[in-house]
Amino acid sequence: MRIVVDTNIIVSALLSEDGTAFQVLSDVLDGKYEVFVSKEIYDEYDDVLHRDRFGFDEETIQFILEWFCKNAVWIEANKSDVPMPDEKDRVFYDVARCCKAKLLTGNNKHYPVDELVTSLWELK
Repeated sequence: MRIVVDTNIIVSALLSEDGTAFQVLSDVLDGKYEVFVSKEIYDEYDDVLHRDRFGFDEETIQFILEWFCKNAVWIEANKSDVPMPDEKDRVFYDVARCCKAKLLTGNNKHYPVDELVTSLWELK
């Protein structure tokens, strides 16, 4: 399955090893999905994971960032004109649309209603 991983999935996974997000991230890192990323998405991962409020271990952050750098399919998607509830999340949606991938998110309300937008619970 082709997927784009919203940052909130990675954050949720790192905050709780007991949740569905952790299992999904583990599956991603085990290569069970074809993962798509863009420079903008990667930069957001880097920025958010380094926020002091989360206190994530630098070694863990680097492992995740390096995995995406080396294993994800990198693309540059054209910006869509689809109305977005949260404009800063447009890049995730546009990459998913461009690649015909599922956009895996923990917060569907940030995206337009679309069959590509998938919650954790729909994936498992």
